[in-house]
Amino acid sequence: MTANSINGRHVYYAILAGANEVIQNKSELDRINVFPVPDGDTGANLTSTMKAVMENLRLENEVDLVLSSAADGALMGARGNSGLIFAQLIYGWYMEVKSKETLTQDELIHSLQGALKRLYGVMLNPVEGTILTVVREWIHSLEKHKDKAATILEYAERTLSDSGVALKKTTEMLEQLRKSNVVDAGAKGFYHFLEGIKRYIEHGEAGIERISVIPTEAHPRSAEAHETLGEFRYCCETLLTRREKGKDKGMNVEEIREIAARYGDSLVIAGGEDKLRVHLHTNSPEPMFDALSHVGQLDAIKVDDMKIQVDIRNHRKYPFAIVTDTIADLPQSFIDEHQISVIPLQLEIGGVVHLDRVTVSVGHFYELNKTLKDQPQSSLPAIKNVENLLMFLSDYYEAILVLSVSDKLSGTYGMIKGLEPVVEKRGRKIEVLNTLKNSGAQGLMVKKAVDMAKEGRSFEEVVEIMRAMRDRVKILVSVDTVKYLERSGRVSRSVGKVAKVIGLKPLMTLDREGHGKAYGGKLTFNAVMKKLVKSVSADIEKYGLEEYVIVHAACLDRAMELARIFEELTGKPPEFIAEISPVVGATAGEGATAIAYLQEKAGW
Repeated sequence: MTANSINGRHVYYAILAGANEVIQNKSELDRINVFPVPDGDTGANLTSTMKAVMENLRLENEVDLVLSSAADGALMGARGNSGLIFAQLIYGWYMEVKSKETLTQDELIHSLQGALKRLYGVMLNPVEGTILTVVREWIHSLEKHKDKAATILEYAERTLSDSGVALKKTTEMLEQLRKSNVVDAGAKGFYHFLEGIKRYIEHGEAGIERISVIPTEAHPRSAEAHETLGEFRYCCETLLTRREKGKDKGMNVEEIREIAARYGDSLVIAGGEDKLRVHLHTNSPEPMFDALSHVGQLDAIKVDDMKIQVDIRNHRKYPFAIVTDTIADLPQSFIDEHQISVIPLQLEIGGVVHLDRVTVSVGHFYELNKTLKDQPQSSLPAIKNVENLLMFLSDYYEAILVLSVSDKLSGTYGMIKGLEPVVEKRGRKIEVLNTLKNSGAQGLMVKKAVDMAKEGRSFEEVVEIMRAMRDRVKILVSVDTVKYLERSGRVSRSVGKVAKVIGLKPLMTLDREGHGKAYGGKLTFNAVMKKLVKSVSADIEKYGLEEYVIVHAACLDRAMELARIFEELTGKPPEFIAEISPVVGATAGEGATAIAYLQEKAGW
């Protein structure tokens, strides 16, 4: 490699070396993560971004082809504030060197200056004392030392030294950093990237890994200065794709800025007219994503709950993590109190993909569902999002318990189960348990796992008890209309037509293996409630009752009445009353009411 000629091979190995160095310092970056939110995931986000770049990176002789592959990977896989800034820097650099096979030193500097200008151009409120500061000072240093260094290694060392000075200054530039006496984590990540490049220049291609192994290190409890969440709860990202290329002027960045100003802060945009990666912190993911859906096609949606992340990082309540999916019906207050990580399934409504309970709320969904002609289509959680969650939890817990919806109802269990080796390779324990349940029954099992964690039971003991508990948990659901069962194909049109004419109100349940099945039906709500009460009462008399929960689909009055009936019968109030998720409600429909109960003895 010479100081005046840079080709695609040089850029390829420089990016690989830099990315490897960032990944090797993941734990340190997580530990010092304070700004903009102390959620302890800057290292994880940059690692995810680096992995996406490395996996997509192609070895070519031409600089523009290598950067094109790196930019595509970054846009698809970038996570977090710093990850998006990094992605935009790479994308902007690619846009500046289009059609260039090699770069002279002056062309390198000029193209990076152009990339920096593009980067600042898409920021809503650029904040100094962050990765931006170190990127800017590094590029300035490239110009400053271009005629002073005798060799390219000396050139790299001088610019790295200047970048290190800029990094140290970040501590005094932001109050959060000063209080914690740390440098900015994103800025430190970029500095490590530059260290990797310098190491490549010094030692060549030997030893540079194609995909780096992520080191494992349990985090110490963070300093008190890390413990404040900030104004916004959710870290949101999506890939926006232009709907009709050639028929418009491309996606409007100013419109995205307006949406960001309306709903949150920490806006970072990476990409161009046809494809944009958007990052934003907000308390209102549903209306925010709805507004973005009018700008372009939403894809690769990610919403992280920073409140749960901060709580887990600083105030872990239990020795093992408890994870479930959004099909488990639980009150949000219970989820927050007990630091439960919830994986959202996806739900496509009218051509727009939503995250269950997150970008489509329960209340809004049931109003929307009344007008839909086509059945909303549910799909598995995004595997990359699940993997990133498990990686985050494995940084803070020695063991992870995942309580999944029945494998007979969704492929979610199988998908998460397939990620067990990812956690185990990091020296952590993980049990992905097929609950054989859904809805309130699954939520009840999550509640019991929390109870045992509070009692101080060991991870292994809880897993064993939860496996056996599946034979003691049942659910009975009163469905108000067959309209949605018919629309979903769960009942045939001919049967549905007759049922609607006579006003049949079905009862549904799950069998021992977790299959959904009909449990009869009646012509009036009162009649079906009597049948439900009679059936559950028979089980209670035969097997005993430990506890129960009530869930409903936008019919709190019915749920309260059912709770009153069973409290009179058993002398026990329900453990909680919760709303049925949109994914389940798409088939059950508004008006569905259910009781899930834990028997004292197993029996069917």
